[in-house]
Amino acid sequence: MPTHEQETIIPFAPAPTSTTSGNADQLDRAGQTILQLLNRAASVAEQNSRNAIEMAQALSHKLRAAEAAGDMPTLYHDASPYSQTAVLAKTLRSFSF
Repeated sequence: MPTHEQETIIPFAPAPTSTTSGNADQLDRAGQTILQLLNRAASVAEQNSRNAIEMAQALSHKLRAAEAAGDMPTLYHDASPYSQTAVLAKTLRSFSF
């Protein structure tokens, strides 16, 4: 039975050569580009989320004011474009990408 000192070490990958190194550099650059694009997409999604929250808060304040003033028909008229967008968003959200 071989001891630990007598075991042969098998390398996992060949030693890098100039062409292998060039491929690795290209893959690193592609990976960095992908990460930058993901970061940019996350920033846009975060901003969209903030905008949606602000809009929901504004509509909530309008709803409370309209309820207090008894002016619900005007509020329904102002909110109708948003309800159509919300139905579309709910439909699109049901798809899994």
